[in-house]
Amino acid sequence: MENYLIIGGSGYLGAELARQMKPFGNVFSTYHNTPFPRGVKYDFFTDDIWKPITDHKISTIIFAAVVARGRGEEDWEYVEAVERFVTDLESMGDVKLVFVSTDAVFSGEKGSYVESDRTDAKSTYGINVSLFEDFIEHLLNIWAIIRVSYLYGNTESHRDKRIEKAWKIVESGQRLERSDNIYKSPVHVSDAAKSLVNITTKRIGGFFHIPGRRMSIYDFYRERFEALEVPSDGLVAVSTQKDAGIPMDTSLGTERMIRS
Repeated sequence: MENYLIIGGSGYLGAELARQMKPFGNVFSTYHNTPFPRGVKYDFFTDDIWKPITDHKISTIIFAAVVARGRGEEDWEYVEAVERFVTDLESMGDVKLVFVSTDAVFSGEKGSYVESDRTDAKSTYGINVSLFEDFIEHLLNIWAIIRVSYLYGNTESHRDKRIEKAWKIVESGQRLERSDNIYKSPVHVSDAAKSLVNITTKRIGGFFHIPGRRMSIYDFYRERFEALEVPSDGLVAVSTQKDAGIPMDTSLGTERMIRS
């Protein structure tokens, strides 16, 4: 059986990935502070990735952690960590990297972005994720980069914090304003994990998008509230100015996979 390492394996997406990957091999997940079965202590910013790879004979790494930051200035600590991580993998040759990326690598000027569209991030966070993608594409031989938009839904181990936070605001009697002209392509976290498992275990590579249906942020919250059968009286649609510096439509399309 193959040995897989999920970086960020205790997180929202990572934990669901670890659960779905179990039938396909030995799955190890990284942690920072609290050990758990098959847990591997690892810090992206300070540790070398070659050690857990050699210790556990890892053949594939799934990078599901959020490590890019939105600092306004150049984040040299992040750049150095990315370079060290990718060059370590390059030196090991036959270890595949499956990297979970984001729709933030696009400017939002077009929408329905497909895998062949060039990245043109405007936000600092998106630029930093694009940098990671570039290192992977140009230095590694065995890789897959998978981009997702909003993830939602509860899993066996995690609650949907985005929706829970929104519901608490509405329940308290406050207004919850959400944009009706900023567009995403939300996908259920379990469906995203299923697609990631499929890509990982088939050992196919390149760029992939996992898109759900294109919708405004307001419609996303409205539909989630309706699905959960909770009142949405406090949810209010507002329009965002197009010159506000916010990506207006980073929805994803795909040329390569069936929509979730």
